[in-house]
Amino acid sequence: MKNTLIYTGLLLLIFSFTACNNSKSLSYKSIETKSKCTLKNGYWYNDKCWKEFDDDGISAVDIDEVVEKQMLIINHTKITIDGKEHLIKIAFPSLEDDNIFLIILYHNGIEDRTLLAIFPEKSMGKRKDSVTAMLLKGNILDYTTEEKKGLKENALFAGKLEMTVFNAEDLDLSFSGVLQNKETKLEKTITFTINEAITGAGNSFFEINGHEAYLNGGLGTRTYHQLKNIIDNHSEVKTIVFGNIKGSLNDAVNMHTGRILREAGLNTKVLTDSDIASGGVDLFCAGVERIVEEGAKIGIHSWCCIGDLTAIEVPREHPAHKYQIEYFSMCLGRELGTDFYFNTLESAPFDGIHWMTIDEIIKWNIATKLIEDK
Repeated sequence: MKNTLIYTGLLLLIFSFTACNNSKSLSYKSIETKSKCTLKNGYWYNDKCWKEFDDDGISAVDIDEVVEKQMLIINHTKITIDGKEHLIKIAFPSLEDDNIFLIILYHNGIEDRTLLAIFPEKSMGKRKDSVTAMLLKGNILDYTTEEKKGLKENALFAGKLEMTVFNAEDLDLSFSGVLQNKETKLEKTITFTINEAITGAGNSFFEINGHEAYLNGGLGTRTYHQLKNIIDNHSEVKTIVFGNIKGSLNDAVNMHTGRILREAGLNTKVLTDSDIASGGVDLFCAGVERIVEEGAKIGIHSWCCIGDLTAIEVPREHPAHKYQIEYFSMCLGRELGTDFYFNTLESAPFDGIHWMTIDEIIKWNIATKLIEDK
């Protein structure tokens, strides 16, 4: 479900993403057969016809092909600054108060830079529009609250870019224009194109050290591709050690990343200074053995939305829950996995976070081995 993908680290500090369409009617109550449901373009699940559900799940048979196609796009998606190309590390949109905040993170060869484009949601219905943009020093995901408040004042370059909308549904957009430094009057010519593949890529990276592979960054399509390479080519790796992981930008792929992790018989581990949340917790739970050092931060929350209902308000039998239920059943067993999934929905709203206590980590069997701080 595209509208359930929450990148916790950013959303808690800057924006809230919702995909609501002002309707609380989720099921066709008068329809009782699968054939009639199909005629209504409904979704048949649990012997009931549901509407307002787009099944964008990926089958295990198709996932490798899907990821490889997306990686071809990801590896060729670049931002051009004054004629010089830079690979885009991460790109994703957030929606707040009918405005879209598009974040593009790249490395200029020396340090990280962030391009932030801001435009009304209604601009997606146009062929072309002029949008506000800022070129910022560093990675906006690492900004403090005070630094975020002073974005306009501290921007290296600012101005307008022309946006062309090729396909709004697939977020297929291009941007071009000139930004200016308000003090020096120097200019930067910027062009880039994005699409759905790059917005779900994530910026994860692994570092192999003996029998362990250390994972950091935002999860997404890249993570599946990277883990598959480790499984296929580094049989010495037995444990994935999680460092700082704010969440996932591609839930559908992230669940397959967890599946191949479990199928490969890998263990997972968090250290005393580890900080994982949202999709990072999902992936951690896939470990055969799950080692938790006391002090590690493990954060869970709900997702948003079906219609104008948040996850906790959506009926438990609704198909919006089915993939997560199956996933956590694989990880923790049918009964415990199902209960834990619904517990995450109750733990904190989609734009909040609940840091699990040691007692909760034990209760839900998140840790099969707990290493206490001595």
